[in-house]
Amino acid sequence: MSATLELPAELIAGRQIGPWLVEVLGKSDAPEETIGKIELALVELCNNIIAHGYASSAGSIQLESTVIDDVIKVTVIDAAPDFDPENAKKPDEDNPQVHGYGLMLIKQLTTDFTKTREADKNHWCLTFALT
Repeated sequence: MSATLELPAELIAGRQIGPWLVEVLGKSDAPEETIGKIELALVELCNNIIAHGYASSAGSIQLESTVIDDVIKVTVIDAAPDFDPENAKKPDEDNPQVHGYGLMLIKQLTTDFTKTREADKNHWCLTFALT
């Protein structure tokens, strides 16, 4: 099963991700806790794209999901400037901070997390185990 969600690049739009996920995973046996972790990772990524990628400019974010067996793969596509997550500043474990944990959190919540740049768009691919 596959589904798509188009969001404006506005922080409040992240509220649409949870209901969309419930619809996408409605026929799966995914535990509610797993769906919550997937939602957290997707909202965190979208918020990062909005706050850092688009900054204060207009844009949109597209989420494309595919569910196969006990795995969901979600591709998040945006037209914000290119960003290399491997070169992002890592949080300083010795000095707690308010911001800067997003990518680390996403990596912990996913079984695979990659980013590519195609046709002037960022393609973030997040894979999650549903069991």
